[in-house]
Amino acid sequence: MDKMLKTSEAVDLLQVMFDLCLKRKTAVLEKMEITETEYNFFMCIDRCNEMNIMQIAELLKLPQARISRMTDKFIKKLYIKRKAQKGDHRSVKLVLTEKGKEMHEYAIENKCIGETRIKNILKEEKYEEFKTLLRQLIDNYSQTF
Repeated sequence: MDKMLKTSEAVDLLQVMFDLCLKRKTAVLEKMEITETEYNFFMCIDRCNEMNIMQIAELLKLPQARISRMTDKFIKKLYIKRKAQKGDHRSVKLVLTEKGKEMHEYAIENKCIGETRIKNILKEEKYEEFKTLLRQLIDNYSQTF
């Protein structure tokens, strides 16, 4: 066990970095008064170009009922609205409202602040190398599961 603790330095450092990133994301979630699952749903609405509830549920691998409840919550917060499709009023897409766009921008800006800090610390050449190393780790490490 003692030897194992001595060899986990890289994993420990990754955990510290993860915790720092999570702290920033937690602040965003608290400001928006939502959970991480709701955050993923919210970010998907903009990214998924007006998908309907069934399509979003499939993408996020969540039950449609859960997506419907989150939709209702975000409509009450005035972050999203339902938009009937031309030619098929039964089909409804979800789109961001102006307030939703502001909150989406806030969430993206917070991700970018973290990215900018990393870039400033590492400088451009080391930053690109860092991203390459992370991709290698992710690609190869995930194959062990």
